[in-house]
Amino acid sequence: MQEFIARPGYGVSFQVDGQAVLLGADRLLLRENVPLPEPLAKAAEAVALASHSPVWLALDGRAVAVMGVTDPVKPGARATVAALRAQGITVAMITGDNAHTAGAIARDLGIALVTAEVLPAGKVAAIAALRKGGGKVAFVGDDRPDCPILVDIAASKGS
Repeated sequence: MQEFIARPGYGVSFQVDGQAVLLGADRLLLRENVPLPEPLAKAAEAVALASHSPVWLALDGRAVAVMGVTDPVKPGARATVAALRAQGITVAMITGDNAHTAGAIARDLGIALVTAEVLPAGKVAAIAALRKGGGKVAFVGDDRPDCPILVDIAASKGS
């Protein structure tokens, strides 16, 4: 494997035996001008509606496969969201997942306010928009890529 490049919010690209490989979200392929064939796009939508994130594979500029990956909902998440809602707290989901995946997961958890397909840097702006409503906002990240976002939020606390 050569020329491995991680593209946060998009996926990865690399070379294997001289073949260009893209692996990631549909936005990675679109950014690289790789068409998304209708049969694979329909498969990706079905994967997303089943609460899985579609991951696309392109070889030498041609989309050849789509697969679903999932990060299971953590035990207690549903009860936590329900408890927050019972206290009158609005729960929102801000995610890089596609809208179908995010919507399916949010429905399962009882979350009505969803902002999907947000690149990592866009999460800070999404939180700022929530703050403009006048209420307090708390952010809970679910993985390591959210750590820099928490730093940005802390730095912009006064805004």
